[in-house]
Amino acid sequence: AVVSTQSTGVAMFVFILFFFGIVQADLKIIGDGETEIVNPEPCARVCTGNSGTGKQVWHTYKNDITAEITMAPCRFVTIPYVIISVRGTAGLYTTTGASTVYNLKKDRFKVYLRGRSVTEAIEWRYDINWIAIGFIC
Repeated sequence: AVVSTQSTGVAMFVFILFFFGIVQADLKIIGDGETEIVNPEPCARVCTGNSGTGKQVWHTYKNDITAEITMAPCRFVTIPYVIISVRGTAGLYTTTGASTVYNLKKDRFKVYLRGRSVTEAIEWRYDINWIAIGFIC
């Protein structure tokens, strides 16, 4: 099977799943660190994506930049847990906000990067990798 993704890591993960026949996983979501959130089986979903390198997702916000990322294809019915990282070719070590999620909804979220311009984000090929874990029923 041919797997087409933007990330070599994701492609390798998918290859391993198919090669070893591992297609199911046990996923338990803990709400406050102690209480398990109970929904009917199988309601939990892990969904991942990328904003797309070279795509115009960045917009000026005051002296900073922002991007709104859609998770609509994940079809979450509640607000998921989201982990993000920003990838690029330069300037990330001095960027603030690269791992913070804002305005989180069940189908989208925003990222703000302090001290960067849209021109820099495009030139330095910034994109957003994200993983969301939530419920679909």
